Amino acid sequence: MEPLAVSGAPEGRRRTTSRSYCEGLGLVLLKRLSDAERDGDRIYCVIHDVLSNHDGSEGKHGYVVPATAGQLRLLSEIYARTQYDRNRIFYVEAHGTGTQVGDPIEANSIGEFFQRSPFDPPLLIGSVKSNIGHTEATAGIASLIKAIMCMKHRAIPPNMHFKEYNSKIEVDQFNLHVVQTITLFPPINSDGEKPHPIAFGISSFGIAGNNSHAIIEEYHPKQKSINTNGHIKGKLLQQHSLFIFSTKSSESLYKQVMSFNEWLKQIEPQKDECSFLARISQQLLLKRTISYEHLAIFVSANCAQLQQQLDLFLQKQSTPGLLVTKRILSSCPRICFVFSGQGPQWWAMCRELYSSEPIFCQWIQRINQELIKINGGEFNLLHEMMEKTEQESRINDTNIAQPALFAVQVALAALLVSWHIFPSAIVSHSAGEQAAAFISGRVSLNEAVHIVYNRSRLQHRNTRQDGRMLAVAMNEQEVRDLLLKGIEHLVCVAAVNSPRSLTLSGDEKIIDELEGILETLHPTVFKARLRIENAFHSHQMDRFGIKEELLSTLGYIRGFPLENTQEMFNVRCAQVPLYSSVTGGRIDDKTPLNAHHWWSNVRQCVRFGDAIAAIVQDGVVDAFLELSPHPVLGTSIHECYEKASTIQPVILPTLKRKEDEQKTLLTSIAQLSYSLDVWKPYLESRCVQPNKDVEHLFDNFPLYAFNLTPCWYESKESAIERLAYRLPLHPLLGVRQWTDHTSAIWKSLINLNLPEHAYLSQHKMQDDILLPATGFLEMALAACRQLLPMTNNDETPPPIAFRQIEFIKALALTERELTEVITQIVMPMREWLIYSRPWSEAGSNCQRSAGMACNDFIDSFVDLQTLNTYSLRQFTLHARGQIDIGPHLNIHASLACRFSNEKTANWYDLNIPNLYDHLFTRGYQYGPSFKMVTSVKTTNSEVTGRVTLVNDEQNDIRYHLHPLIIDSCFHTFLSIVPGIETFLPVAIDKMIVYGSTCHLSQLVIHGSYHSFLAGLSQERAHTLDVAIYNSDDEMIQSNTKPLVIFQMFKIQRISTCWTPSDKSIFQKINEIVHLPNGDYNDHIQAVLSKFCQQKKWSTLFNHFTRTVDLLPSSNTLIDETEKLEIETINNDNDNVKNQLADSVEPLNALAGMYALQALQHLASLENIQLIVEDKLRHLVRDDEPYFIRLFEAAFSLVHQHGLVDECGNITMTVTNHSIRLIHKNFVNRFPRLKSFVTLMNV
Repeated sequence: MEPLAVSGAPEGRRRTTSRSYCEGLGLVLLKRLSDAERDGDRIYCVIHDVLSNHDGSEGKHGYVVPATAGQLRLLSEIYARTQYDRNRIFYVEAHGTGTQVGDPIEANSIGEFFQRSPFDPPLLIGSVKSNIGHTEATAGIASLIKAIMCMKHRAIPPNMHFKEYNSKIEVDQFNLHVVQTITLFPPINSDGEKPHPIAFGISSFGIAGNNSHAIIEEYHPKQKSINTNGHIKGKLLQQHSLFIFSTKSSESLYKQVMSFNEWLKQIEPQKDECSFLARISQQLLLKRTISYEHLAIFVSANCAQLQQQLDLFLQKQSTPGLLVTKRILSSCPRICFVFSGQGPQWWAMCRELYSSEPIFCQWIQRINQELIKINGGEFNLLHEMMEKTEQESRINDTNIAQPALFAVQVALAALLVSWHIFPSAIVSHSAGEQAAAFISGRVSLNEAVHIVYNRSRLQHRNTRQDGRMLAVAMNEQEVRDLLLKGIEHLVCVAAVNSPRSLTLSGDEKIIDELEGILETLHPTVFKARLRIENAFHSHQMDRFGIKEELLSTLGYIRGFPLENTQEMFNVRCAQVPLYSSVTGGRIDDKTPLNAHHWWSNVRQCVRFGDAIAAIVQDGVVDAFLELSPHPVLGTSIHECYEKASTIQPVILPTLKRKEDEQKTLLTSIAQLSYSLDVWKPYLESRCVQPNKDVEHLFDNFPLYAFNLTPCWYESKESAIERLAYRLPLHPLLGVRQWTDHTSAIWKSLINLNLPEHAYLSQHKMQDDILLPATGFLEMALAACRQLLPMTNNDETPPPIAFRQIEFIKALALTERELTEVITQIVMPMREWLIYSRPWSEAGSNCQRSAGMACNDFIDSFVDLQTLNTYSLRQFTLHARGQIDIGPHLNIHASLACRFSNEKTANWYDLNIPNLYDHLFTRGYQYGPSFKMVTSVKTTNSEVTGRVTLVNDEQNDIRYHLHPLIIDSCFHTFLSIVPGIETFLPVAIDKMIVYGSTCHLSQLVIHGSYHSFLAGLSQERAHTLDVAIYNSDDEMIQSNTKPLVIFQMFKIQRISTCWTPSDKSIFQKINEIVHLPNGDYNDHIQAVLSKFCQQKKWSTLFNHFTRTVDLLPSSNTLIDETEKLEIETINNDNDNVKNQLADSVEPLNALAGMYALQALQHLASLENIQLIVEDKLRHLVRDDEPYFIRLFEAAFSLVHQHGLVDECGNITMTVTNHSIRLIHKNFVNRFPRLKSFVTLMNV
């Protein structure tokens, strides 16, 4: 395309453009000014108005010639309709075609309209066409971009190629001036007056008579009302900055942070460091997508700290203020505000937030002022919280602790709401209901402070009055049956926080005794004293006039939803459902939170677990945010969800004791929300605002770091043929059979006499050598790896998943025979199967005894009947599974089991020798090579353990997942399966492999059973989820990818029983009792029938399966003959023998107390007051002689130990609690008999 002839200059170079023809493309981003200011965008200029018209026929001298009349009409209209002062125009960017016809018409039209006299500043004109040429339809946008750059640099560049004015342009008349040198903008006013922004006009026209004009202005940001130097009221606020990086993969996340780190290091140190960090935070929070799955969150006080955090992230190390995690929820979650009760307070809590967050500070001060009005100056809450030292602090006193917690919780809620983080539900625990009632709009601030003051003041009367509280990890029914029966008037269940967690409250002496009983008789049960010198929610609240005065002082409070919005904390918060730990459910609008409710809040059991169960059932939230100085309810919420839901929520703290408060709070908020509705008000609340003087530094701010991978296509046939002979021979998989079938086949011979297979002989179950199930998985994995294209040494092979794995029949091995194992992959890699052929009999339908020939082709290798047709030896299918391969499996890594050190700190530590002794009694006869477990911690259904490699055999680089190592990992989970039966794996729903065991030194195992394990299970199978990590630290970070995960790993009890015969009774009992899940009551007969070698022991204990059953007298229990037999069995343990002999009398005294309980129970059946043998004999069954003997033995014991006098009067009060105290003292005196007595005590 050539330009029209009339447009060109005769010498080939125009004064504004060359004859060389060009085209262009220009892009600018337009946005409403208010939106751009709201979003913190970089604003180059403001377009005040744009208008266009057409010349028409008025004053037209040709189709391609512009008309003065049309251009003047356009200029008059645009400046008139906007009432814009034309004298403010500093410069006009003209169309400037550079022709003898067009330039004078345009220039004179501009001069005639603006009418600059010789006494006015000249009107500056120019055209970008002298720089880039005429770009046709892009000419107008090119002029706009030039004007934008002029605004940015506050200068106008010279017009190129200008030599002299066209004689037809009335330059002097209109005072026009073509810019010939760099021309700077006038300086911005520095006298405090509001500056006028520089204004430009941009003119453009088309070859057919179209005209356009735009008025643009320099942008001057609005002045912030808040001080921007970090000071408020003369006080310097040390606010941290938040930086979030978010990507779709961990690889991209690493690259993203690395590119940011490189960008940051290239920038010179800034004078205003805080403003610079604020600008970076704004860029990341508002200009980058932060909703992707993989997150790196940095909270830094200054540039040096940020740089240190970045360096440690790139070194894959952790540090305070750095969190690498994943978003569990794909959308912004519905959040439940959780207000904790008394307990998490500490002397220096919230001092950092008080000094850094103005809104938090204002609410603390406001509540303090309200409290001073009520308490008459009794104490100053602000002084107690912010000024006292640890030694001076009274923060644990009830009358200080509860108001302080209330103030902290309300201030936290106010801070969150100011950032537009609103709750979708509200729940509280005990004293936390005071803050919850105010936040939810049920009481005003004045009423809430009255409640807090009077509740804490009255409860404080009971402080240091011999009351204590004890947290126990047991369910409510267990505690009432095992610990509280008979002492309910002394100790109460104060709170039920979850199905496995509650708090006891009552008299200090009894609490001490219960703690000792749990420590001795239930060492695996978690228990902890609360840092409270009071007995809340117990009978002790009924004294000192607490109830009467509370009802009196709070009688005026209605407790219905507030109608006056001015009294509400927040209107939106008042509309969300409120769940009460008093009622254990949702509070409707008709239920008042009046004085009687608050007395119930003081006295009744806290039903927090029920409240969470109601939230789960209603399905109103996805995440929980605990508003508390320290998180204390997260574990309970998790346990509630484990029982009621298959989905675990996000549970985050706002603060943690003795940790940087800003880092904890901002890290949690960053995980909860990625909405601009949150981050915009958050950034606006920062006292240090972004520095606009550094905008040019962000021109090169890193963009998204894509995870680039080469796309190399190669057919599977080519890859297999190319790589097959380069692969080392796998010890178990064997040799690839090259056939043309639709399956890939490998064959191997298992020979236990060969060094590479000898370790398998140490895997014995009930005296049989079995190939480990992990051996089948390793063969299938090795086959898949051989079929996949080989990766470089520094590349991670793709994850492989096996689904619907079935272990159909165990493969027994012997040292006398070889076993042929066949591994088959059904192409294209959709299923694997593993067969064996022992060297014994042929198949019943064998057609060719010599086996299959090379010219025999069959359709399927799956059908056993077809395979056996061509085999001299019978084929047996042992295992099979489906195959899935690809990077999409990486998403499952984030769902793997992970337990924090904090969670496992109080788990039960298993003794490793005891563990393997116990497994031996169950039939697992592992040899030394398989005993790799070095530590195990357990609960009733969760396990974490460590496996350590100690020799080269365990680190054979030819294996991907060495059967020795992975099999050892599962030993940790067998430790908490109740009973003494043997379990074998039968199925796995999904197994995903991310790595290899090569070159590893230690592995960490985390996992949990799908059902709560207690007692000897009546089910024949258990299922569990397992994650195995390569780590030297049991603290698995949220971004740690597991080596392999197993989902729904199913183990099943085999029908045959196996009984070892080379251990004494005391060894056998000890191995059962010292494991955490011993429910001895239900299955004590089965335990003893397998463990006791002597009939008299079995007969003796068969009667003692309930508490009311009795022990016989000492003469029956241990006569001289039995002592001799025990001595024979335990001739290697004199200590046990001596303790057993010395324990006879104390044991009989304990039996006497059990006997008295049994006789009291009999007497109560007919309301008999006296324990007289003749009056009770008719209640005893007479169809079995031993019932009568037991009845007589019981009377003998109670009379022998003086528990009942001759008249039948009870001389000593016997309760379950007193019996357990004696039991505890007995165990402490005779520790070697603990296992034995534990079984008897059932």
